[in-house]
Amino acid sequence: MFFVLSKTLNYLVMPFVIISAAFLVSGVIKNVRWKKRLFWIALGMLLFFSNEFIANEMMKTWEIKTKPFSQMTHHKIGIVLTGGTNIMQTPKDRVYFYGAVDRVIHTVQLYKLNLIDKILISGAMANWCRQR
Repeated sequence: MFFVLSKTLNYLVMPFVIISAAFLVSGVIKNVRWKKRLFWIALGMLLFFSNEFIANEMMKTWEIKTKPFSQMTHHKIGIVLTGGTNIMQTPKDRVYFYGAVDRVIHTVQLYKLNLIDKILISGAMANWCRQR
């Protein structure tokens, strides 16, 4: 139940879904005042969330500043959060990375520099259907 709820809510809170719903409701609603209000809110949200500069600046606020290896302390475990792989590509005898390959490379670097003792590989996006 939690899996289905989390995946459903994930899509419902996406800006594109909210903007599309606002445009749809603004086209259907009878009240002229709310019709105009919803249209302009949706248009404003569309312009705001589709602006690449704003999106990049907002994502930067969540990122941790990068440290040089010389300033890092030793840890027992290094965690690699996957999700940057393509499981649909063939042949299936290897791993195909997207732009997130640096996650793996940096973890191996940390291991080789003895900054971590073990590597824990975790994560990936769960699909609604099973892959064969």
